[in-house]
Amino acid sequence: MKRLLLLCSLIAISSFKETYISAFDDAVHTAYDEYRLLDEYSNAEYLIKVVYGLINRTVYYGICFYNESPNDYKLRLEINNRAYRLKANERSDVQAIALVLNADDIFSLMVYDKNNNRQSLGTLSFSNIKTISEEEFVKLPDSEVGLGNGAKTIKPILINGLTLKPLIIMFIILGIILLICIIIIYIFYKKRKGLFSDTERSKNVFNFKEFIISVEKSLKDRETEEEEYIITEAIQTDDEEGKKESEISKYTPHYSWARDEEERSNFNIKKHLQDLGFITNYRIVDEEEKNKIMLELMRLKDKKIITQDDYLQEISELWKESE
Repeated sequence: MKRLLLLCSLIAISSFKETYISAFDDAVHTAYDEYRLLDEYSNAEYLIKVVYGLINRTVYYGICFYNESPNDYKLRLEINNRAYRLKANERSDVQAIALVLNADDIFSLMVYDKNNNRQSLGTLSFSNIKTISEEEFVKLPDSEVGLGNGAKTIKPILINGLTLKPLIIMFIILGIILLICIIIIYIFYKKRKGLFSDTERSKNVFNFKEFIISVEKSLKDRETEEEEYIITEAIQTDDEEGKKESEISKYTPHYSWARDEEERSNFNIKKHLQDLGFITNYRIVDEEEKNKIMLELMRLKDKKIITQDDYLQEISELWKESE
């Protein structure tokens, strides 16, 4: 039974090979006006067949390459000492009916295995083939006459030593763009241009220290004014008390948040900051950490968790200790 299956497989493979070569021969006969066989070579691994002839008074070459086992070997061309390949199918077989070559080109056929080792061909007919002109071809004897219907011409594809996949090319382009951006940023940094300019960096920056100084000055002014009110109230007579209270009630301080009595939320701010991982011993806290604490205090005030007085008192402690 095994022998029968092996025999059937060999017959199927042989039939496919004959069909493939027959299809090439039929295509050549249909395309060319006249053509000749240059040579044909086959061994246990692959087959090579080369023809040449005239299509519309131009000399073309037809090449057939067949693998006995799919993808075991691949065909390459060497044209004027440069490597080329031809379009192949999924088995790495080649059918080039009308290969375009320039006048006076010298080309050779080369076969490589899976490990990219060049194989020694059993004939010299496929080495250093010089293309010929129409005049030279018509002088040759024993040409076969074809149907002359023409065929789609095929150009050999140049093989570069540095053939790169599209994805690699994209990464190279992105790398170049990134390098250009880094160079531009470095130039701006060195020349102190754009965002690196001291003038630009100083724009629209909130100065916490100036703000705290103004708050402390306002608090001191408020304390002084309250003391003056108390002294004034103590020396006023009973007859003038109503008048003085009326004047005091009409007094409006120069800052919008001023109140006669402080409002406190009784919210434990320092414990809250400690829970968030902040250090509440402001004397040892650096400026960057203080800025973060300042932002958290602003958030508490905006959400009305702490009062304006709580907020002012805490930021006064926060920034006063750094002086």
